[in-house]
Amino acid sequence: MKIQFLFVGHKEESSGYHNIFHAHVAPIIKHFLPSDEVIFYPEIRDGYTTITLGRAVADIFIHHGISDKNWRDAKNMDGAKYVFVPGPAWVEKLTGQGMDEKRIRIVGYPLLDPIFERSIPGDSNIVLWAPTHANSPTTYPHLRDPLMESCKKLGLEFIESPHPHHGVSGDSTQEIIARSAVVVADSGSSIYEAWAMGVPVVIPDYAIKRGMKDIDVAKEWPGSFESIIYSEKIGHHVYREEDLTATIQLAISEGVTQKARDFMDGIFPVNLRGNSGLLAANTIREIAEDRK
Repeated sequence: MKIQFLFVGHKEESSGYHNIFHAHVAPIIKHFLPSDEVIFYPEIRDGYTTITLGRAVADIFIHHGISDKNWRDAKNMDGAKYVFVPGPAWVEKLTGQGMDEKRIRIVGYPLLDPIFERSIPGDSNIVLWAPTHANSPTTYPHLRDPLMESCKKLGLEFIESPHPHHGVSGDSTQEIIARSAVVVADSGSSIYEAWAMGVPVVIPDYAIKRGMKDIDVAKEWPGSFESIIYSEKIGHHVYREEDLTATIQLAISEGVTQKARDFMDGIFPVNLRGNSGLLAANTIREIAEDRK
């Protein structure tokens, strides 16, 4: 089998995305055979089954994260013959947008395989702030100070993990999430990753709406999974700054809500957590064999 990964737009070794892309495909590649040929090259080469983690023409599309924000809509993946998704909720969304279900394959979320393959003791005093990138309308840099103050009041450790768009260093965000008592986030993959790992998430609605302009997530990304999280109040939401400390404390006490667990069953089912790389590798092999 000959496989080519297309890292279009993020070829630089220093790019945070570059690191995420490799972390995402490594759990897949480990299940390939020694005789399989795997290359990483931005321009399509003949004879290879091509896989893209960006908007490019390829045989297979794999998203580099697990958030929605309407980036992974059917219209954005016209260039791929097959689309890999983490769970059945994605199939329902894409077929509702007109995508042929035969193009869609549920493979879970390989990036988290290494987390689920081992037991990581949780540090009950860590509050991880994991905002999405600065280009997102929901990002909220002004939350840092009140969040740090809340952690000080509760005797908790504050850790900030920047989005890969801004570069990465040290432990990955996923590794820190696994050790955290609670994650504070707005709209990125960290929300879904935390819930999948059993870590509660605090979503500061008030901070998003207090920025440069009022943000209505449902209007910003209509029909997205983020719009469902906000409109249906999935997770622990904060609507006033004075409630931030108490909500963090409540989230740690309650853990992931049943509503969030039910939501995640559609996004990334429990039975796929820890074996997504194997499923993705086997599915790639089936597609590659069909191309012959």
